[in-house]
Amino acid sequence: MDVRQSLVMAIRNLQANKLRFMQTTLGMVIGVAAAVVILCMGSNLLKGVGAFYSAYSSSLMYMGVYTSVENSPRVTVADMEGLVESSEYITAVSPLVFVEDCNLRYDGQTLDKAAVKGVSEQFLNMKPACKVVAGRFLQPLDISRRQNVCVVGSAVASELLDCQNFEEAIGKTVKIYGENFTVIGVLGEIKPDLEDGNYENYIPYTSAKQLTGDIVMPLKEDYYLDVYYVNLNSTDNIINGRDTVRELLAEVSGRPHGETTMLFSLSTRTSQKYDRECVFGMVGKLLGLSGFVLLVGGVGIMNVMLAAVQERKQEIGVRRAYGATAREIRRQFVLEAVCTSALGALLGIVLGMPTGWLVCRFMGSVPIGYAGQLFFSLELLDFISLLLPAFIAAAVAILIGVIFGLYPANKAAKLEPVAAINSD
Repeated sequence: MDVRQSLVMAIRNLQANKLRFMQTTLGMVIGVAAAVVILCMGSNLLKGVGAFYSAYSSSLMYMGVYTSVENSPRVTVADMEGLVESSEYITAVSPLVFVEDCNLRYDGQTLDKAAVKGVSEQFLNMKPACKVVAGRFLQPLDISRRQNVCVVGSAVASELLDCQNFEEAIGKTVKIYGENFTVIGVLGEIKPDLEDGNYENYIPYTSAKQLTGDIVMPLKEDYYLDVYYVNLNSTDNIINGRDTVRELLAEVSGRPHGETTMLFSLSTRTSQKYDRECVFGMVGKLLGLSGFVLLVGGVGIMNVMLAAVQERKQEIGVRRAYGATAREIRRQFVLEAVCTSALGALLGIVLGMPTGWLVCRFMGSVPIGYAGQLFFSLELLDFISLLLPAFIAAAVAILIGVIFGLYPANKAAKLEPVAAINSD
């Protein structure tokens, strides 16, 4: 009997026991569907992490400078900007001032999703995804004169300022903390829209400081917190750039780093690596659960196959008496196990692919790791990207079917023909 005949007979035997067959495949269906959904989510999360960090310079560092309120001179923006000239590693520095709960208003309307950040003119070079499509970005004169000017995101221009043409937004006045700010520029749409980037607005950091005042962090004692974006000439110089800023802090304070001044630094590359590890860790744990379900399904297949061997002893004995070899009997039962797991995998894929698509489409903003409490929105997942996770899950399910089907198949192959025919 060749493989084709064995396969046909295996399918007929399974059709003769439909209810038992469907119950056996249930574990495989659930396990494969869960694995497909988890792999799709993991793949999409990794895409989101990559897309988020692609918006920023790869050699960018986020630095928080903590200075004791009572015991140390404070590092100034001029000190930090002076590193661009004095250091061979640092190419640009921009203060970063978060204007919390800004209540960006225009014509009596408030846009809740809008965020306002105070930066310098150097910031535009640190975030390549930001492109000015109307008007201009901040200039040194805006910074030095503490001008109340604002560069708005594309979503703010269209939703809050109600501008179909972004040029119409130039010259309009928005209110931040009750202060009037004139729109001087509009940023182009960021695709995909990461961290609600199209709702971000930028004002001179000097003007932002006037709105927020100094930020004081109550750690062991009170510390001023000054935040900077520092761009390096290479990702290989992350440690050198960090050490350069630490040396500046020690020089200004007159004491070793860590006594009255502290530096918290985080590079784009390190943050991306950490976030990817978070995704892999989460996906690995969830896949472990789906793998457990698949193993339970495999045990179910083995139990049903053992019961089938017991019920079909006489059939096996007759076939052996008519010349069937032990190898053919073994192949017969292995094919039945494979058919069971393959159908379960197929049904799991049919269930898991649309479910995975829907989950990735509607799950919204997902937090990943620490890294500044980053958030991003998942983009629309194409069905084609589901094929690889589905193939992987199906292959694992079929492999489990083969493994758990071998024991009952071997048991059937070892039956003595006379004893099998005479069994009750």
